[in-house]
Formats: sequence, C-alpha cells, structure tokens
Amino acid sequence: VPKLNLESSKNNIIQIGYICGPKSFKYIHFSIKTILKTVSHPKRIEILIGNNCTDCDFSIFNEFKNKFYAVRIHNTHSNKVHPSHNHGEAFDKLFWKYFDKKYGMIADSDIAFLKKKWDIHLINLLNSNSKIAIVGTGNPINYAKFQKFPSVFCSIFKTDILKKCNITWKPWMYDINNSKYVYNERISSKLF
Repeated sequence: VPKLNLESSKNNIIQIGYICGPKSFKYIHFSIKTILKTVSHPKRIEILIGNNCTDCDFSIFNEFKNKFYAVRIHNTHSNKVHPSHNHGEAFDKLFWKYFDKKYGMIADSDIAFLKKKWDIHLINLLNSNSKIAIVGTGNPINYAKFQKFPSVFCSIFKTDILKKCNITWKPWMYDINNSKYVYNERISSKLF
C-alpha cells in the first residue's frame, strides 16, 4: 500500500464534520484537541462544524483557527423533533453543502482520537482496495441500525463516491403500521 503524501494539497485534506447540538460545543472542543495531539499534520485537517443549536459558544473554537487547514462553522439547523432524525438531517446539510475534498469524516461530538497518525492509517486502509469507499466504526449485531456499514459515530470516506450514492446520514425509521424498521431503498440497493 503506498504511503500517504503529507503535503498540504487539496487531495490530502481530510474534512472532519461535527454537528454542534445543544450543550455539545465543549465535547467538540475536546475532540478537536485530541485531533491536534494525534494527527500526522494538523494543516491537512479542515474542521467543519454544523451549528444545530441556540446555546453554542463558538468562540471556544477560535484557538484552532491557525492550527488547521481551516475551521469553518455553518448553519445546519434542523427542526426534526426526534433527536436522531434532527442530527441526521443536520449532517445531511453539512455533507451536501460543504464537503468538497477527496476525503471526509463525520464524527460524533464526544469521540476522542487516541492513535497517533490515525489519519495515515485510515487513508491507507481506505485506499487499500478500489472497492472501499468508507471505513469506520460499525454497529453491534442486532442493533436497530445498518449492519456491515460504518455508523455515524466516526467514519472516514471518499466524498465523491458517497455523493454519487446519494447517501443520507438520517437513521432508519420505524414503521408503526407494519411494525418494522424501514430504510431508504435507493441507498441500500447500492450498498448491499
């Protein structure tokens, strides 16, 4: 597997997207601090923060402005009542409007990056096979989410391929009338 070129070119930038919901800005701040301590080179990271709250103090992120390739905050407000649907819709807005680099990553606000040079490891894994488009944490078996597909907790992907699949970050929906979980047919037919 070829090693990743560490030059800060557009092809090597990883965009990491977070959704800042109620009271989550301090967790995102901590997560970003762990990126600084573990990434191979901070200037290859672009932080995208989706604003989906009314109580977030975004000034907390000012300390990162010159440490990464970029730190950007975008309005991704969602009015969905269910928290998972609200979160998924906000991620969809962030993904479809602002992810434009070769590599993207979505991260929950409360994750910590622990492995040194995780970025090189994950990009090499992502590029180890032309059939791989996304790598990340999975869901436990018998959990009411997609199986054999990285979850929203933290996954890295080739942005253009996921956009071609017309992906959504919204969760499964429970069909009360038929007592079953349903998912978006147009996506699942391309993934499984």
